[in-house]
Amino acid sequence: MNKYIDKTGRLTPLGLEIYVDAMRKDNIDDIPDLLYDHVQNSPKCLERVIFQYSRRKAPNKTPDAFRSPDQMRGNI
Repeated sequence: MNKYIDKTGRLTPLGLEIYVDAMRKDNIDDIPDLLYDHVQNSPKCLERVIFQYSRRKAPNKTPDAFRSPDQMRGNI
């Protein structure tokens, strides 16, 4: 499909890395819209992102993935 999502609808390693990196830096705006929208609408991809984030997160950080998309984008 593209460099972030493969033809089966799964995240590519690059897509996963970009998403998790942005969460770790608490800068969700670094995630391309196509990638962000896909993960927010795919429970399996979101689960994979959260799993990878939890393995690499900075100590004492709460994942933004548990906030609403509007909160993460700063619309609320």
